[in-house]
Amino acid sequence: MNESINNESMNMGSKKPGRGLLWLVVVIILAVAVAAFFYYYRPSQDAEMADEDRLAPELRLTEEEKSGDVASDKAEILAIVRSGRPLSADESQRISGIMFAKAHIYNFSSEEREEIFSALTNSASQ
Repeated sequence: MNESINNESMNMGSKKPGRGLLWLVVVIILAVAVAAFFYYYRPSQDAEMADEDRLAPELRLTEEEKSGDVASDKAEILAIVRSGRPLSADESQRISGIMFAKAHIYNFSSEEREEIFSALTNSASQ
């Protein structure tokens, strides 16, 4: 009986040697990999660009738009739209860009929006 107790007590203390060391090495390697990733990671030039720089040039805010002083541009757009003539390709592109990206700055009324989109639709169909 004493012999079986001695065998069991010897087996309990005899885990595989180095298993704790293996886990320590794995944890250290992971820590070094994560640290290296954050140390050497550099965002690309695109990520460092300002949001406005990513926009197409015609969609970027002008100085007047940044300041909110767009009354003259708004009047010009409405004059072009109300002229009754078909919009040129450049006018159509400029007005479309404003309506889809900057209309909130111009504060067009719902009637003005309808006129503008009607003119854009008519010029696109011709």
